[in-house]
Amino acid sequence: MTAATIPVGEVMQERAKRQGRPPPPAPCATPELLRGATEGLRLPVVVLQGGAGASILFANAAFGALSGFTPAELEGRALCGLLGRKGDTSLEEGLTHADTGMPGGPTEYCFRRKDGTTFWATLSITTLPGEEGVPGHRVLAMQDVTPQHQDMDRMRLLLVEMNHRTQNMFSAVLEMIRHSLRGKAPGAVVETLTGRVLAFSRAQAMLRDEMDGHITLRQVLGVALQPPTIPRNLAERLVLEGEDVRLPTNVALTTAMALHELAVNAVRHGALSGDDGVVRIQWSVRSPPRGGLLALRWQEAGGPRMKPLYEKGFGMRLIEGGVQHGLGGTATLNLEATGLVCDITLPLRADGRTP
Repeated sequence: MTAATIPVGEVMQERAKRQGRPPPPAPCATPELLRGATEGLRLPVVVLQGGAGASILFANAAFGALSGFTPAELEGRALCGLLGRKGDTSLEEGLTHADTGMPGGPTEYCFRRKDGTTFWATLSITTLPGEEGVPGHRVLAMQDVTPQHQDMDRMRLLLVEMNHRTQNMFSAVLEMIRHSLRGKAPGAVVETLTGRVLAFSRAQAMLRDEMDGHITLRQVLGVALQPPTIPRNLAERLVLEGEDVRLPTNVALTTAMALHELAVNAVRHGALSGDDGVVRIQWSVRSPPRGGLLALRWQEAGGPRMKPLYEKGFGMRLIEGGVQHGLGGTATLNLEATGLVCDITLPLRADGRTP
């Protein structure tokens, strides 16, 4: 939300017109005129004398109803000390920005009511010129946005509970796989299957922790390449190169699973299965005529010679299906002389995120 300016002059002129009085002079708004212009408004308004540490000259009835204070309890008190939360300096910062004309000040604040409860409000701050040698008044109009914050809090709680149950479900699935296949399938098969379920579970947990939907590529790499996918003693043989890029949740999930498949293959058969191999992960954002393009390369070197890729396994089909069909990108795997190379490209919007 952005800060707005209260048309105090227009309000006073309209009030004077309705009362059959001549309009007040524009250059200076006296406390009496401000009180008359704001006392009947439904919008909570408080008038201050001075800057960040200013005292309250008066507040209208709507402000009193919102804060729980009577006019007598408000007048002469410092707004920040009376309604500000302990240790919270955001209101002082907002008033300082308004006084200096600096852009970028906060626009939403959490206030403390008389009974100790809190409420959220957006502030519109207007600084009025005063008489010569006398500081002007600050007129603060509030818009109560507490219901919106309460809705967001409830949504966060629901998401946390939902994701907690999802993680419990993944744990149950892993146990069922282990017990159902014990003694009936090779250990490598059980390890591969449980590893994929665990990687998917961790990716979902990453989405839970970033509820605003802003997940970076380095976050995805950190989740996909953590133990046991990449053992701790092999982590130093990973080289990451590229500036961080924001990804939406669907892209983050698909990318995490693709990286998991590549990492498992590197540990079992590729560069990380030997003593000297390394994996270099590079990415960049290109700008073709029709929008940006995220180019990610997984390049292995120094590992044992691998067999040619005659058939596509599940991992390759997962990468191709998720990237190409799910996200409209491309994914190619090539077995070069130095090792496996996978190139993934994803279309980006102007803000650096995928469509």
